[in-house]
Amino acid sequence: LVAGLAVLGAAALTALATSAPLRARTFASFYVSTILRSTELDAIRCEDLGLSAIEGSVVEFGPGPATNFRCWTSATNISAWVGVEPNRNFEAAQTAEAQRFNLTFPRRTAWLRAEEEDDADAALDAVTPASFDNAVLTHVLCSVDDPRAVVRAALRAVRPGGRVFFMEHVRAPHDALATFVWSTRRIAQVALGPVFKILGNGCTFRDAAAILRRYDASASHDGDQDGEHPEDDDVRRVAFDVFEGPFDA
Repeated sequence: LVAGLAVLGAAALTALATSAPLRARTFASFYVSTILRSTELDAIRCEDLGLSAIEGSVVEFGPGPATNFRCWTSATNISAWVGVEPNRNFEAAQTAEAQRFNLTFPRRTAWLRAEEEDDADAALDAVTPASFDNAVLTHVLCSVDDPRAVVRAALRAVRPGGRVFFMEHVRAPHDALATFVWSTRRIAQVALGPVFKILGNGCTFRDAAAILRRYDASASHDGDQDGEHPEDDDVRRVAFDVFEGPFDA
């Protein structure tokens, strides 16, 4: 029995690994039926991260099934929302979530991958540079092909003085008492990483904080050295800060 289940599991993983459309449909179905209904991270995303207090226009990269809509009830001060999401299997869930939370602000989704060069023209049509008050990315950088390109897209999207909100899965650090000894969590991430990448539709444990600190440094970089940091102009338009929360989720 165990051997049979192992063979079936291996066959299922192989099918998912070799078929992007199947992987996208399976991930969307699993996410909507399980994770979307969870409230475990609601306080973190809505209150600690500050999404519930957002005002003005919002562009959200990788909204999936609109998990963050729960932070924006009918009393929200959001004037308009644009999503940039490659997985169209989430379309029905986005509509359902907007209805569930009685959201009345204008909403539209551009069904494309923000980091892909082939979609550059489409992305510009969907997200006018320097036109949004806020950009939101929650659990996105782990699953994109080029996380830095997505961060740059978010920075370009916001107008001067705008804000960018991030919440990400992270790579577990080494043990604090022994630099060369991996923590139990890190070992688990490495061991389960290949399977998680398939089931999570590309999600990989990255050092998201290091990626963001690069832009945090650019935000305070001396203006005479712009050539060294080509993304500086985008960074300086926003209020940028890297916050590592006290939670361990």
